[in-house]
Amino acid sequence: MEKSIVTTRRRSRLAAAAVGVLTALVAATFPVVAPAAAAANPAPISWKVYKTFMGPEGEDVPLRIGQHDAGPVQGFGKRHIDDGHAIDWDRFDGTIQRTLDRGRCRLTTTTVTCTYGAAFMSRVVFNLRVDSRSGDGRPKGIITAYEWCQVCRDAAAR
Repeated sequence: MEKSIVTTRRRSRLAAAAVGVLTALVAATFPVVAPAAAAANPAPISWKVYKTFMGPEGEDVPLRIGQHDAGPVQGFGKRHIDDGHAIDWDRFDGTIQRTLDRGRCRLTTTTVTCTYGAAFMSRVVFNLRVDSRSGDGRPKGIITAYEWCQVCRDAAAR
């Protein structure tokens, strides 16, 4: 009986040593990449609200600092607007609210697009969906806003 206890102990030690060797071998062959070593987001999101507007039906429409465009990542908010459109923010805040107040708006799923004007047009696109990453329970808000000269486009097309 004593011989079988010694044999069992030896087998246990050998098995433990074999598991240790195999674990070390696997770890050396397949290293685990720590999350900190992963590539940083080239366009991080700022959920901070730059300004709040009221939508055509009284909706909460925040303009967030948002996210820059980066390669295939389509940004949103103030950063996206700044990236793609020459904006004078002292004047453009009024343009956004006027477009939301007087524009023709259409809803597709959770996105609202409002367009206003005749010769000089403006458009505001906002999302009503609450993104849990914001942490504030408010909608994602304005995706983009811009203006253009429709008369200029029509004249150029002739």
